[in-house]
Amino acid sequence: MSNSLRATLYQRFEKLPGVRLEQHGQLLALRVENQAASALVFLQGAQLAHYQRQGEHPAIWLSPQCTYQRGKPLRGGVPVCWPWFGDLERNPAAIRRQWRAADAPAHGFARNRDWRLDDVSCPDPERTLIDLSLTVAATDDAAWPLGALLQLHIEVSARLRIELRVSNQAATAFYYSGALHSYYAVSAIDTVRVDGLQRLNYIDCARDWDHGRQHGELAIDGETDRIYHGAWGPIRVIDHGWRRVLHLSSEGSDSAVVWNPWVEKSQRLSDFADDAYRGMLCVETANAGEDFAIVEPGETRRLGFTLRCRPL
Repeated sequence: MSNSLRATLYQRFEKLPGVRLEQHGQLLALRVENQAASALVFLQGAQLAHYQRQGEHPAIWLSPQCTYQRGKPLRGGVPVCWPWFGDLERNPAAIRRQWRAADAPAHGFARNRDWRLDDVSCPDPERTLIDLSLTVAATDDAAWPLGALLQLHIEVSARLRIELRVSNQAATAFYYSGALHSYYAVSAIDTVRVDGLQRLNYIDCARDWDHGRQHGELAIDGETDRIYHGAWGPIRVIDHGWRRVLHLSSEGSDSAVVWNPWVEKSQRLSDFADDAYRGMLCVETANAGEDFAIVEPGETRRLGFTLRCRPL
């Protein structure tokens, strides 16, 4: 990011109450604090890395081992996965055909790009609104030949709300999968249960992409990597250690992903301590598997979630 652009951002936003720009290693971030909550958002990837209601435990988890390097996604927070989710080769053929390069980064390229900070506003003492955008021009990267505009809206208040809008600026329809890959902070993974997935079918990505059906609340007692389909209703992360419930409601999504690397995989992950799996759980609002999106020219698709923290 150029010094002139950085100076412009300081001039536009530093005078707002509870708003300041921070440098973390090579990455620029926006920190906001109001009477209800605090948050940290990095311009690279438009990645929210922290959210915490005043006087409560953090709701969003970020690895202390992050190195804050340009072009390297942060481990934790809420990465924006787009225009595909996970391994491109595991995506539908319609999505795979659109990518024209030999190498395909996991979870797409949006989380590695610098987004534009369009606006920050404080409509009242308990609410801060943040808007970021990423223009993907067909000429920018021959590997992705389709024009698109991505806009991310974040509300930091007594609730956390994030909405991704994807607009097709190409002459033809395009396909994508993706997710708001939320890492939630928990007291201890063995005290946590996930409610709201009962009777849903899932794909078990950690066990050769086998198929299963959820019976009862989900307890995490081993490596977990599942894509649940038909996840329309609210999902609750019940944390008995911190005596709280993370209540999640989604929009524009028919799939939810639950992920925890557990013991062995934690030892292979970058920027992730061997025991970090104990304090985090991903419950992701997604368009994954067969729940991929089709966007016609001029159309806009939305994907979003609202997080509310409630006492247990």
